[in-house]
Amino acid sequence: MKSSKQLSFMVFVLLMFVASQFAMTASSRLVTPKPAITGNQAIIVIRHGQDRKPEDQIREPSSYWKGIAPSWPKYTLSNGYLYNQRIGSDEPTDSVTVLTGAGHRLNETGELQAKRLQADPDGLQVDLLKILTSATPAQLGPFAPVTRAITIDPSTSSSSGEQATSNPFATIYPFLKTDETFKDFNTDSNRNLLLINTKTKKTVNPTSRITFKDDTKKYNLIVADGLQEMINADTLLPNDGGSTLLCWDGEGLWGEEKISERRVFNPNSILAQLGGNIVANQFNISEFYPDFYPAKGAVIYIFTRAKNSNTKYNTTIYSSTWLKDQTSGLGVLLWRATWNSDDTMNSDGTVNWVNWVDTHRIVAGADQMTVRD
Repeated sequence: MKSSKQLSFMVFVLLMFVASQFAMTASSRLVTPKPAITGNQAIIVIRHGQDRKPEDQIREPSSYWKGIAPSWPKYTLSNGYLYNQRIGSDEPTDSVTVLTGAGHRLNETGELQAKRLQADPDGLQVDLLKILTSATPAQLGPFAPVTRAITIDPSTSSSSGEQATSNPFATIYPFLKTDETFKDFNTDSNRNLLLINTKTKKTVNPTSRITFKDDTKKYNLIVADGLQEMINADTLLPNDGGSTLLCWDGEGLWGEEKISERRVFNPNSILAQLGGNIVANQFNISEFYPDFYPAKGAVIYIFTRAKNSNTKYNTTIYSSTWLKDQTSGLGVLLWRATWNSDDTMNSDGTVNWVNWVDTHRIVAGADQMTVRD
Protein backbone atom coordinates (compact mmCIF):
# COMPACT_ATOMS: atom_id res chain seq x y z
CA MET A 1 0.00 0.00 0.00
CA LYS A 2 1.34 3.41 -1.02
CA SER A 3 2.05 5.97 1.65
CA SER A 4 0.29 9.35 1.73
CA LYS A 5 3.54 11.03 0.69
CA GLN A 6 3.81 8.80 -2.38
CA LEU A 7 0.20 9.50 -3.30
CA SER A 8 0.71 13.24 -2.87
CA PHE A 9 3.77 13.14 -5.10
CA MET A 10 1.90 11.20 -7.79
CA VAL A 11 -0.98 13.66 -7.68
CA PHE A 12 1.51 16.54 -7.96
CA VAL A 13 3.17 14.95 -11.04
CA LEU A 14 -0.24 14.35 -12.62
CA LEU A 15 -1.31 17.93 -12.02
CA MET A 16 1.95 19.23 -13.48
CA PHE A 17 1.46 17.07 -16.58
CA VAL A 18 -2.11 18.31 -17.06
CA ALA A 19 -0.97 21.91 -16.56
CA SER A 20 1.83 21.53 -19.10
CA GLN A 21 -0.55 20.04 -21.66
CA PHE A 22 -2.98 22.90 -21.09
CA ALA A 23 -0.19 25.43 -21.50
CA MET A 24 0.95 23.80 -24.73
CA THR A 25 -2.60 23.83 -26.07
CA ALA A 26 -3.10 27.45 -25.09
CA SER A 27 0.24 28.36 -26.60
CA SER A 28 -0.66 26.69 -29.89
CA ARG A 29 -3.84 28.74 -29.98
CA LEU A 30 -1.80 31.92 -29.70
CA VAL A 31 0.03 31.16 -32.95
CA THR A 32 -1.81 33.17 -35.56
CA PRO A 33 -2.31 31.13 -38.72
CA LYS A 34 -1.42 32.73 -42.02
CA PRO A 35 -4.46 34.36 -43.62
CA ALA A 36 -6.14 32.48 -46.42
CA ILE A 37 -5.26 33.88 -49.84
CA THR A 38 -8.28 34.62 -52.00
CA GLY A 39 -8.75 36.71 -55.13
CA ASN A 40 -7.03 36.89 -58.49
CA GLN A 41 -3.26 36.91 -58.44
CA ALA A 42 -1.96 40.21 -59.77
CA ILE A 43 1.23 42.12 -60.51
CA ILE A 44 0.63 45.60 -59.09
CA VAL A 45 2.91 48.19 -60.65
CA ILE A 46 3.48 51.73 -59.43
CA ARG A 47 6.09 54.39 -60.03
CA HIS A 48 7.79 55.91 -56.99
CA GLY A 49 6.32 59.00 -55.36
CA GLN A 50 7.15 62.62 -56.07
CA ASP A 51 10.78 63.42 -55.41
CA ARG A 52 12.89 66.51 -54.88
CA LYS A 53 14.16 68.57 -57.79
CA PRO A 54 17.80 67.99 -58.75
CA GLU A 55 18.78 71.40 -57.45
CA ASP A 56 17.27 70.57 -54.05
CA GLN A 57 20.14 68.79 -52.33
CA ILE A 58 18.28 67.80 -49.15
CA ARG A 59 18.87 64.10 -48.54
CA GLU A 60 17.54 63.79 -44.99
CA PRO A 61 14.01 62.53 -44.32
CA SER A 62 11.40 64.80 -42.76
CA SER A 63 10.46 64.50 -39.11
CA TYR A 64 7.30 62.72 -40.24
CA TRP A 65 9.34 60.13 -42.13
CA LYS A 66 11.70 59.62 -39.21
CA GLY A 67 8.61 58.71 -37.21
CA ILE A 68 7.91 56.00 -39.78
CA ALA A 69 11.53 54.83 -39.99
CA PRO A 70 13.20 55.86 -36.71
CA SER A 71 16.42 53.97 -37.51
CA TRP A 72 16.84 55.56 -40.96
CA PRO A 73 18.88 55.01 -43.12
CA LYS A 74 18.31 51.47 -41.86
CA TYR A 75 14.82 50.09 -42.44
CA THR A 76 13.21 47.29 -40.44
CA LEU A 77 9.68 46.24 -39.59
CA SER A 78 8.08 46.25 -36.14
CA ASN A 79 9.81 42.96 -35.26
CA GLY A 80 13.22 44.53 -35.89
CA TYR A 81 13.76 42.64 -39.15
CA LEU A 82 12.98 43.23 -42.80
CA TYR A 83 13.85 39.96 -44.48
CA ASN A 84 14.94 40.44 -48.08
CA GLN A 85 16.77 38.73 -50.89
CA ARG A 86 19.02 40.60 -53.28
CA ILE A 87 18.47 39.05 -56.68
CA GLY A 88 21.71 37.55 -57.93
CA SER A 89 23.20 37.37 -54.44
CA ASP A 90 23.51 34.36 -52.16
CA GLU A 91 23.69 36.57 -49.07
CA PRO A 92 20.21 37.51 -47.85
CA THR A 93 20.00 40.30 -45.29
CA ASP A 94 17.60 41.10 -42.47
CA SER A 95 17.24 44.86 -43.03
CA VAL A 96 17.59 47.44 -45.79
CA THR A 97 20.04 50.31 -45.46
CA VAL A 98 19.98 53.23 -47.90
CA LEU A 99 23.35 54.54 -49.03
CA THR A 100 23.93 57.92 -47.41
CA GLY A 101 24.89 59.51 -50.72
CA ALA A 102 21.53 58.60 -52.20
CA GLY A 103 19.69 59.61 -49.05
CA HIS A 104 15.95 60.17 -48.77
CA ARG A 105 14.65 62.03 -51.82
CA LEU A 106 10.86 61.88 -51.55
CA ASN A 107 9.40 65.34 -51.09
CA GLU A 108 6.35 66.09 -48.94
CA THR A 109 3.93 65.03 -51.67
CA GLY A 110 5.87 61.82 -52.28
CA GLU A 111 5.78 60.95 -48.59
CA LEU A 112 2.01 61.46 -48.56
CA GLN A 113 1.67 59.27 -51.66
CA ALA A 114 3.62 56.56 -49.85
CA LYS A 115 1.41 56.94 -46.81
CA ARG A 116 -1.67 56.62 -49.00
CA LEU A 117 -0.67 53.06 -49.98
CA GLN A 118 -0.55 51.79 -46.40
CA ALA A 119 -3.44 50.29 -44.51
CA ASP A 120 -5.74 52.93 -43.04
CA PRO A 121 -7.07 51.79 -39.63
CA ASP A 122 -9.75 54.49 -39.71
CA GLY A 123 -10.98 53.49 -43.15
CA LEU A 124 -10.89 57.08 -44.36
CA GLN A 125 -8.59 56.69 -47.34
CA VAL A 126 -8.67 54.42 -50.36
CA ASP A 127 -5.49 52.50 -49.56
CA LEU A 128 -3.97 49.81 -51.73
CA LEU A 129 -5.43 46.86 -49.81
CA LYS A 130 -8.90 48.37 -50.06
CA ILE A 131 -8.49 48.78 -53.83
CA LEU A 132 -7.43 45.15 -54.20
CA THR A 133 -10.19 43.64 -52.07
CA SER A 134 -13.05 45.84 -53.32
CA ALA A 135 -12.34 45.56 -57.05
CA THR A 136 -15.28 44.09 -58.96
CA PRO A 137 -15.20 41.36 -61.62
CA ALA A 138 -15.60 44.12 -64.24
CA GLN A 139 -12.29 45.46 -62.92
CA LEU A 140 -10.86 41.90 -62.98
CA GLY A 141 -11.03 41.75 -59.19
CA PRO A 142 -11.12 41.17 -56.39
CA PHE A 143 -7.36 40.79 -56.34
CA ALA A 144 -5.29 38.65 -54.00
CA PRO A 145 -3.44 40.52 -51.22
CA VAL A 146 0.26 41.23 -51.61
CA THR A 147 2.68 38.57 -50.41
CA ARG A 148 5.71 39.61 -52.51
CA ALA A 149 7.35 42.98 -53.21
CA ILE A 150 9.97 43.75 -55.86
CA THR A 151 11.84 47.03 -56.08
CA ILE A 152 15.18 48.72 -56.72
CA ASP A 153 17.90 47.91 -54.19
CA PRO A 154 18.71 51.26 -52.50
CA SER A 155 21.98 49.92 -51.12
CA THR A 156 23.78 49.51 -54.45
CA SER A 157 25.97 51.71 -56.64
CA SER A 158 27.59 51.53 -60.07
CA SER A 159 31.27 50.94 -60.74
CA SER A 160 31.65 54.71 -61.13
CA GLY A 161 30.07 55.34 -57.72
CA GLU A 162 26.59 56.45 -58.86
CA GLN A 163 24.15 55.32 -56.20
CA ALA A 164 20.76 53.74 -56.80
CA THR A 165 17.66 55.78 -56.08
CA SER A 166 15.96 55.07 -52.77
CA ASN A 167 12.60 56.47 -53.89
CA PRO A 168 10.92 53.24 -55.08
CA PHE A 169 11.77 51.38 -51.87
CA ALA A 170 10.71 54.35 -49.72
CA THR A 171 7.41 54.61 -51.60
CA ILE A 172 6.30 51.11 -50.67
CA TYR A 173 7.93 50.92 -47.23
CA PRO A 174 4.87 52.23 -45.29
CA PHE A 175 2.77 49.58 -47.02
CA LEU A 176 5.25 46.81 -46.23
CA LYS A 177 5.38 47.95 -42.62
CA THR A 178 1.62 47.92 -42.07
CA ASP A 179 0.24 45.24 -44.39
CA GLU A 180 -0.48 42.18 -42.26
CA THR A 181 -0.52 39.69 -45.13
CA PHE A 182 2.89 40.72 -46.43
CA LYS A 183 4.38 40.61 -42.94
CA ASP A 184 2.94 37.11 -42.36
CA PHE A 185 4.38 35.76 -45.61
CA ASN A 186 7.78 37.48 -45.54
CA THR A 187 9.87 35.29 -43.24
CA ASP A 188 13.47 34.32 -42.71
CA SER A 189 12.89 31.07 -44.61
CA ASN A 190 10.68 32.62 -47.30
CA ARG A 191 12.06 36.02 -48.22
CA ASN A 192 9.43 37.81 -50.26
CA LEU A 193 11.05 41.24 -50.51
CA LEU A 194 13.20 41.05 -53.64
CA LEU A 195 15.74 43.82 -54.26
CA ILE A 196 17.31 44.34 -57.67
CA ASN A 197 20.50 46.15 -58.59
CA THR A 198 19.86 48.65 -61.40
CA LYS A 199 23.43 49.98 -61.45
CA THR A 200 24.83 47.31 -63.74
CA LYS A 201 24.88 47.13 -67.53
CA LYS A 202 21.62 45.93 -69.06
CA THR A 203 22.33 42.89 -71.22
CA VAL A 204 19.24 40.65 -71.09
CA ASN A 205 16.81 40.97 -73.99
CA PRO A 206 13.06 40.49 -73.57
CA THR A 207 11.96 37.13 -74.93
CA SER A 208 8.46 38.42 -75.75
CA ARG A 209 9.19 41.22 -78.17
CA ILE A 210 6.82 44.18 -78.30
CA THR A 211 6.58 45.99 -81.63
CA PHE A 212 4.89 49.29 -82.36
CA LYS A 213 2.96 49.71 -85.59
CA ASP A 214 5.00 51.32 -88.38
CA ASP A 215 7.92 51.90 -86.00
CA THR A 216 11.42 51.02 -87.21
CA LYS A 217 13.35 52.73 -84.40
CA LYS A 218 15.89 50.75 -82.41
CA TYR A 219 15.32 50.96 -78.66
CA ASN A 220 17.77 50.50 -75.79
CA LEU A 221 17.46 47.83 -73.13
CA ILE A 222 16.21 49.63 -70.02
CA VAL A 223 15.15 46.91 -67.56
CA ALA A 224 17.74 45.66 -65.05
CA ASP A 225 18.95 42.16 -65.81
CA GLY A 226 17.63 40.63 -62.58
CA LEU A 227 14.10 41.87 -63.24
CA GLN A 228 14.21 41.13 -66.97
CA GLU A 229 15.20 37.55 -66.23
CA MET A 230 12.15 37.20 -63.98
CA ILE A 231 9.86 38.66 -66.67
CA ASN A 232 11.34 36.29 -69.26
CA ALA A 233 10.91 33.29 -66.97
CA ASP A 234 7.40 34.40 -65.97
CA THR A 235 8.28 34.24 -62.26
CA LEU A 236 7.11 37.64 -61.04
CA LEU A 237 4.20 36.08 -59.15
CA PRO A 238 4.85 34.03 -55.99
CA ASN A 239 3.78 30.41 -55.61
CA ASP A 240 1.63 31.10 -52.54
CA GLY A 241 -1.34 32.55 -54.44
CA GLY A 242 -0.65 36.13 -53.40
CA SER A 243 0.00 39.20 -55.53
CA THR A 244 3.25 41.01 -56.27
CA LEU A 245 3.82 44.73 -55.68
CA LEU A 246 6.41 46.13 -58.08
CA CYS A 247 7.66 49.70 -57.56
CA TRP A 248 10.15 51.17 -60.02
CA ASP A 249 11.41 54.35 -61.66
CA GLY A 250 10.15 56.04 -64.80
CA GLU A 251 13.14 54.96 -66.88
CA GLY A 252 12.38 51.27 -66.45
CA LEU A 253 8.59 51.54 -66.44
CA TRP A 254 8.24 53.72 -69.53
CA GLY A 255 11.52 54.82 -71.11
CA GLU A 256 14.72 56.78 -70.50
CA GLU A 257 14.63 58.98 -73.61
CA LYS A 258 12.80 62.32 -73.59
CA ILE A 259 11.42 64.57 -76.32
CA SER A 260 10.10 67.98 -75.23
CA GLU A 261 10.02 66.84 -71.60
CA ARG A 262 7.95 63.77 -72.43
CA ARG A 263 9.43 60.33 -71.96
CA VAL A 264 9.40 58.22 -75.11
CA PHE A 265 7.55 54.94 -74.61
CA ASN A 266 10.07 52.13 -75.04
CA PRO A 267 8.76 48.69 -76.14
CA ASN A 268 11.42 47.10 -73.91
CA SER A 269 9.95 48.79 -70.84
CA ILE A 270 8.25 46.99 -67.95
CA LEU A 271 4.79 48.34 -68.76
CA ALA A 272 5.11 47.48 -72.45
CA GLN A 273 6.14 43.91 -71.72
CA LEU A 274 3.42 43.29 -69.14
CA GLY A 275 0.76 45.07 -71.21
CA GLY A 276 1.51 43.07 -74.36
CA ASN A 277 1.34 44.25 -77.96
CA ILE A 278 -2.28 45.46 -78.02
CA VAL A 279 -2.17 47.47 -74.78
CA ALA A 280 1.38 48.71 -75.40
CA ASN A 281 0.33 50.09 -78.79
CA GLN A 282 -2.51 51.97 -77.08
CA PHE A 283 -0.05 53.38 -74.52
CA ASN A 284 2.13 54.50 -77.42
CA ILE A 285 -0.55 56.72 -78.98
CA SER A 286 0.45 60.32 -78.33
CA GLU A 287 -3.03 61.58 -77.42
CA PHE A 288 -3.33 58.92 -74.71
CA TYR A 289 -0.08 59.92 -73.02
CA PRO A 290 -1.70 61.95 -70.19
CA ASP A 291 -4.02 59.02 -69.40
CA PHE A 292 -1.54 56.17 -69.26
CA TYR A 293 1.85 57.68 -68.48
CA PRO A 294 3.06 56.60 -64.99
CA ALA A 295 2.90 59.92 -63.17
CA LYS A 296 4.90 59.67 -59.95
CA GLY A 297 2.92 57.93 -57.24
CA ALA A 298 -0.34 58.63 -59.06
CA VAL A 299 -1.13 55.64 -61.29
CA ILE A 300 -1.54 51.98 -60.31
CA TYR A 301 -1.38 49.31 -63.02
CA ILE A 302 -2.74 45.88 -62.15
CA PHE A 303 -1.92 42.92 -64.39
CA THR A 304 -3.76 39.60 -64.03
CA ARG A 305 -3.38 36.33 -65.89
CA ALA A 306 -5.14 36.32 -69.26
CA LYS A 307 -6.97 33.33 -70.67
CA ASN A 308 -6.48 34.56 -74.22
CA SER A 309 -3.36 33.10 -75.77
CA ASN A 310 -2.49 36.36 -77.55
CA THR A 311 -1.38 38.07 -74.35
CA LYS A 312 -0.07 37.01 -70.94
CA TYR A 313 -1.94 39.57 -68.83
CA ASN A 314 -5.10 41.61 -68.65
CA THR A 315 -4.76 45.18 -67.40
CA THR A 316 -6.64 47.40 -64.96
CA ILE A 317 -5.61 50.97 -64.20
CA TYR A 318 -6.38 53.18 -61.22
CA SER A 319 -5.26 56.80 -61.13
CA SER A 320 -5.31 59.83 -58.87
CA THR A 321 -8.28 61.94 -59.84
CA TRP A 322 -9.49 65.29 -58.63
CA LEU A 323 -13.13 65.14 -57.67
CA LYS A 324 -15.61 67.92 -58.29
CA ASP A 325 -14.26 71.39 -57.36
CA GLN A 326 -10.79 70.02 -56.48
CA THR A 327 -7.84 71.88 -57.97
CA SER A 328 -4.98 70.58 -55.84
CA GLY A 329 -3.92 67.76 -53.58
CA LEU A 330 -3.22 64.08 -54.16
CA GLY A 331 -6.63 63.33 -55.62
CA VAL A 332 -8.45 60.04 -55.05
CA LEU A 333 -7.31 56.72 -56.53
CA LEU A 334 -10.16 55.68 -58.81
CA TRP A 335 -10.69 53.04 -61.47
CA ARG A 336 -9.63 54.42 -64.81
CA ALA A 337 -9.78 51.59 -67.31
CA THR A 338 -9.72 47.83 -67.82
CA TRP A 339 -8.46 45.86 -70.79
CA ASN A 340 -9.86 42.35 -70.61
CA SER A 341 -8.61 40.25 -73.50
CA ASP A 342 -10.72 37.33 -72.28
CA ASP A 343 -13.91 39.15 -73.29
CA THR A 344 -12.79 41.39 -76.13
CA MET A 345 -12.00 38.97 -78.93
CA ASN A 346 -14.78 38.68 -81.49
CA SER A 347 -15.50 35.36 -83.17
CA ASP A 348 -13.58 36.49 -86.24
CA GLY A 349 -10.48 37.29 -84.15
CA THR A 350 -10.88 41.08 -84.24
CA VAL A 351 -10.71 43.24 -81.12
CA ASN A 352 -13.77 44.69 -79.41
CA TRP A 353 -12.69 47.54 -77.10
CA VAL A 354 -14.61 47.91 -73.81
CA ASN A 355 -14.60 49.76 -70.52
CA TRP A 356 -12.45 52.82 -71.19
CA VAL A 357 -13.74 54.72 -68.19
CA ASP A 358 -13.76 58.52 -68.38
CA THR A 359 -12.56 60.47 -65.35
CA HIS A 360 -11.07 63.94 -64.98
CA ARG A 361 -7.31 63.87 -65.34
CA ILE A 362 -4.44 61.92 -63.85
CA VAL A 363 -2.80 64.16 -61.27
CA ALA A 364 -0.57 63.72 -58.25
CA GLY A 365 -0.62 67.32 -57.09
CA ALA A 366 -1.18 70.92 -58.05
CA ASP A 367 2.03 70.95 -60.11
CA GLN A 368 0.81 68.13 -62.37
CA MET A 369 -2.04 69.67 -64.32
CA THR A 370 -0.07 68.40 -67.30
CA VAL A 371 1.28 64.96 -66.55
CA ARG A 372 5.01 64.94 -67.13
CA ASP A 373 8.16 63.68 -65.46
